[in-house]
Amino acid sequence: MKIITRLSATVVAACLALLGPVTPAAAATITVDNATAGQFIASAGWGTSAWSAQRYGADYRFATPDTTASDVAWFKASIPAAGPHLVEIWYPADPGYNSAAPFMVATADGTRSVLVDQRANGGRWVSLGTFTLAAGDYNVVGVSRWTSQPGYVVADAVRITTSTGTPSFSLPLPRTALPRSEYDDPHHDYPAIDLPVGTGTPRTRCAPAR
Repeated sequence: MKIITRLSATVVAACLALLGPVTPAAAATITVDNATAGQFIASAGWGTSAWSAQRYGADYRFATPDTTASDVAWFKASIPAAGPHLVEIWYPADPGYNSAAPFMVATADGTRSVLVDQRANGGRWVSLGTFTLAAGDYNVVGVSRWTSQPGYVVADAVRITTSTGTPSFSLPLPRTALPRSEYDDPHHDYPAIDLPVGTGTPRTRCAPAR
């Protein structure tokens, strides 16, 4: 059985110009643990512990607050392309940990600071937000000891996710299904053409992938 799918001439033109399989944007995810070789930098002021079962990986780093020096522990990552990125952190939580741990994100527009209550929401990915990052291999997310609140500041793991790729289009049937004149010169009094396709064919196949 055939059904008729009506597509605007503009959309069909775009499909013909960019004919190819619909390829959704690929999400590139980078995860950096405190034990990732060469990707975590911290001073001797940061200890190592495996005490909490909420940790990511084998262990995590911790430090006491220090209002005289920032003493940032940095997670380094290789960002393949500039653009918006979702930045998430993982840490074990404990009632005795810091209620305002300063996390810093090195964005393309400067360093942004986000305070995190590490007494709660441990053992899972916690979003710091979406930030515009520059491309390159550099220190992206840091954890500072500069806080007036009591309790350990913890650095465990970070995850950075971005969307990449460009839209592509495809017709829901081969180009040879109708003569070229049908695409070039639609015969209706409206700016569209009718394509005979099988029952159940999605009507959105010719839209750009998101």
